[in-house]
Amino acid sequence: MALKYLSLAVLALLCINQCASQATSIAPFTLSTAAPPYTAVDHHKQIGSIWNAPGAAPTNYWFTNLFLDNGKTPVDQMPYLIKTVDNSVNISSPGISNSKASVMTVFIPNLSVGCAENVTRTLTSYDHLAVTMEWNADNKKMTLPLVRGSPYVTMIYNGLTPYIDSNAVILKVNDQSPKAGTTGTRFKIYMNNGQTWIIYASNSITLDCSGDIIRATGPYTGVLRAIIKKTDDESLLDAHVVSYPTGGEVSYNVEGDTAFIHFNWKVVGQGELLMFAVPHQLDILQNATIVMPKAFKILKGFMSGVIGNKWVMKEPLTTINWNAPRPIAADKLDAIKTALAADVENTGTSPGDPYGFGKSIARLGRLALIADEVGDTALAGRIRGKMRSRLNPWMWGNNTNSLRYDRTWKGLCSKNGLANEGADYGNGMYNDHHFHYGYIIYGAAVVGKKNPEWVQANRESIMAMVRDIANPNTNDTFYPVARLKDWYWGHSWASGLYSFGDNKNQESTSESVNGYYGIQLLGLAMGDTALYNWGRLMLATEIRSTHKYWQITSGSEIYDSPFADRKVVGIVWGLKVDYATWFGSAAQFIHCIQMLPFTPISEELLPASWIQEEYPVLSGALTANIDDGWRGFVHMALAIIDKAGAWDLINTLKAYDGGNSKTNALWWAATRP
Repeated sequence: MALKYLSLAVLALLCINQCASQATSIAPFTLSTAAPPYTAVDHHKQIGSIWNAPGAAPTNYWFTNLFLDNGKTPVDQMPYLIKTVDNSVNISSPGISNSKASVMTVFIPNLSVGCAENVTRTLTSYDHLAVTMEWNADNKKMTLPLVRGSPYVTMIYNGLTPYIDSNAVILKVNDQSPKAGTTGTRFKIYMNNGQTWIIYASNSITLDCSGDIIRATGPYTGVLRAIIKKTDDESLLDAHVVSYPTGGEVSYNVEGDTAFIHFNWKVVGQGELLMFAVPHQLDILQNATIVMPKAFKILKGFMSGVIGNKWVMKEPLTTINWNAPRPIAADKLDAIKTALAADVENTGTSPGDPYGFGKSIARLGRLALIADEVGDTALAGRIRGKMRSRLNPWMWGNNTNSLRYDRTWKGLCSKNGLANEGADYGNGMYNDHHFHYGYIIYGAAVVGKKNPEWVQANRESIMAMVRDIANPNTNDTFYPVARLKDWYWGHSWASGLYSFGDNKNQESTSESVNGYYGIQLLGLAMGDTALYNWGRLMLATEIRSTHKYWQITSGSEIYDSPFADRKVVGIVWGLKVDYATWFGSAAQFIHCIQMLPFTPISEELLPASWIQEEYPVLSGALTANIDDGWRGFVHMALAIIDKAGAWDLINTLKAYDGGNSKTNALWWAATRP
C-alpha cells in the first residue's frame, strides 16, 4: 500500500516548524506583565536535563512524568498510557480492573517503537494538548509528537534505525510467521496477548522480523505510525493515517452566557485527521463527525473517533455570582441574623499556612456576603475591616510564612513550603495551589466588592496569585499558562512536582471549583469582563468534568460496579481512581471533600439528582462518632434534598469546620429550592 504523504523534504520542514511551536494565548488578555511583588528565590528541586523546551516548565500539566525525576514513569496520553525511555516510546493499551476500592489500569509495554542507536532524550516543546519528545545522536534524531486523543502513535525518523518490540510474543507479521526481510509500508502485527497492531510507514522500509525484536535493516528517514486494531473496518484506519497531529491550540470566545471552546489541531500531511474524544467532550461537541463510537474503553469511560482538524465545544457559563439564585427564606431570616452576630464575634485567629489561612479568610468572606444579603451594612463593613487587616500581611509579604516567587518553576510558594516539602500541604512542591490561593482570591474578591480601592492598592499581589493558578497568556514570562488545568479532560491536576507511578491526581474538585469561582468574582468586583469570563470558563469546564468523572449516578457508563456503587470518586489519577482521600478513608471524608466549601456556586456543582443517589451512602457516616465539623457538611448535603430536615440537624451542631460557620450552614439550608 503506497501512502500519499508529502515529499520528505517538505514533511521534515513542516514537522520541525510544527513540533517546535508553542501554543498562542488561550485568552486574549493579560493580567499583568510586572514581576511578582515577592522575594525571588531558586527552588531546591531542579528541572533536570530532559527538559529542553522554551518557556516555563509546567509543574502540574499531564505530561510532567516525562521529565521529572529522569522521566521514566507513565503518562495518560489516552487512548494509550505512555512511557518514554532511553531509546524508545513504550505504548500500553491496558485493561481495566474494578473493585469496591478502586478502578485501575496497569502500564504494560504492549508495543515499543524506538531506535537501535545510542541517543539522548529531551522534551523539546509543549502546548496544552501535546508534548514533543526527541531522541538525538550526531545530527540524527527521532521525534515523538505525543498528542492527547490520537489513536496513532507517531514517530518521525531522520537517519536512525527503527525497531519494534513488545512484552508479548509476536506471532505473525502480515499474516505470516515472522521472517527476515519483510518489506512494505503497512505491517500488521499479531501478538499472543490477543492484541493486533498496525504499523504504517511513509516510505517503504525493510524489517528484519526473525528475532525477538523487529528491526529495520538500516537507517530510515520518514514516519512510522502505530495503532492498535479496534475496528473490523481497517480501511478507516488506512484512510486517516496520512495526516497526523503535532499539537493543539486551545482558544475560546464568549457570547453572553455561552463559551465556545476551540481545539485547533496542528496537523502535518494531507487528508482528514482522526482523533478521539472523551465522554464530557462528546456531550458538547458541535457538528462533529463521529466514527468508531465507543471504540476505546479507558479508565474514565469510552472514547469515540472524531474526524476533522478543528473541534468546537459549546459550554454554558454560570449566571450565579455573589448570592444564591433565590433569597433567604423569610421565616429563617432572624435565625441567620442571630447566628451571624455570634459568628462575627468568634472569628478566631488566622492560621499561618496558605491553605489554613485561605479557608479562614474565605469563612469571613461568606459572613460578609451574608451580612450584605440581610442588609446589615455596618456589620458587613466590620467584617471586611477584619479581612483587610488579615489579608494585608499576605499582600505585602511581611507575614511570618510569607510568599516567595520561585524563579526555577516560575510560581508562588510559601516560605515554609520551600524549606520543607511536607509543610503547608506540599505548597512548596506546587501541590493544591488552586485550593490554597483560590480561597485567598475569593476573600480578596469579597473585600473588593465594597472596597475597590483596596484591590487596586494590592492589585499586583492579588494578580500574582491569580497568575500562579490561572495565567491566561503565554506572553506572561513569569508564569506558565493555566498551571493546573487539563484542557483535554476539562478538570485540573492538583499534584505538582511529584512523579507518581499513577501520574497526576486531584482529590477535591469542590475546592478546585472554589478557586475558579474566586477568579470569576474577582473579575466581577473589579469590573473586568475578560477576567470574569475567564473565571467562568475555567469554572464551567471543572464542573462538567466533576459531574462526569467524580460524581457517579445510575446509568453512567464511566465506572462499573462494584466501584460505582459507592457513588463518588475520592481521588482521580491518570491511571486509576480511588474511593479514598489523602487524609483518611471515612465516608464523610471521601464524599464531603468533593463538596466543601458550600457557597452559591455549590448549587451547580452538587445537583440534587446525584445527592439523591449519593446521600444514602454518605449518611452511613452519621452512625459513627464523627466530629461536628464533618457532620455539618453531611447535613448541608442533606439540605439539597431535604432542607427542612437539614435545618433542624444543623441547629444541633456545637462546632464547625474552620472554613465553615453556623451562619453559612443555615444560609445554605435557607436558600435551597
